[in-house]
Amino acid sequence: MQINFLKLLQDSWNFIRNHSYFSLMSFAVLLVISYVQFYSVPNVAEIQQAAPAETALFVMLDRFEIFLLFGFLGTLFNILVILNIKAITEGHYQHFFQHTFQASKALLSVVILYIIISLPFSLGIALISDLLNSSTIGLLVLIFGVYFFVRLSLVVYMYLLETSQNGIGQTLKLSWQLSHNRFKPIFLFCLIVYFLFGLLEMWLGGYVDNILVISPVVKAAINYFIIVFSFRFYQVYRQQGVK
Repeated sequence: MQINFLKLLQDSWNFIRNHSYFSLMSFAVLLVISYVQFYSVPNVAEIQQAAPAETALFVMLDRFEIFLLFGFLGTLFNILVILNIKAITEGHYQHFFQHTFQASKALLSVVILYIIISLPFSLGIALISDLLNSSTIGLLVLIFGVYFFVRLSLVVYMYLLETSQNGIGQTLKLSWQLSHNRFKPIFLFCLIVYFLFGLLEMWLGGYVDNILVISPVVKAAINYFIIVFSFRFYQVYRQQGVK
């Protein structure tokens, strides 16, 4: 049975409309984090022009620490939104921060999972960028990295949403098994989430005049929609995998 992606997109939009207060709250939190991340990214050229080399280095390190901190906060609130969507779907949602403790407990494991699934792809990029290495080897590692990432792209949702509460290793194993012989739908999912939505974000960001104001807004809105869409896709993909 094929997955109807258009229906999933429509279902995701309907969820956002039907739960407008929760959606607004989620968007507001993600927007604040997006703004802080956007303005805390070190601008190397400006900092070097405004300060001596040693001072510029300390300024960049300070900004990077802020960026990293809010990167963790962004991941934490992404987890919180996912858990809240699950609570809404199951009919026991109370308030936005009801799963804060559970989200905090899962944060480190989720970060580790993100690192694991991104590592081969990042290594491939690094090898291709390094002129001292063979581009063929880098390309092969990159292709494997893409395949590895796609196969495990739902691992965070499996870790957060499965009632069995498996550890990192077991979740990776189950997520790999879930995508066995079912690469096409999960590849299309990644294509939509990471490519099409990425293009949409760049297009909307470049279409407006005041990109410094609008870019974080676009990023937060798309980020929230992706979370809802990914949740709906995982539900359908998981159900079909059980059959």
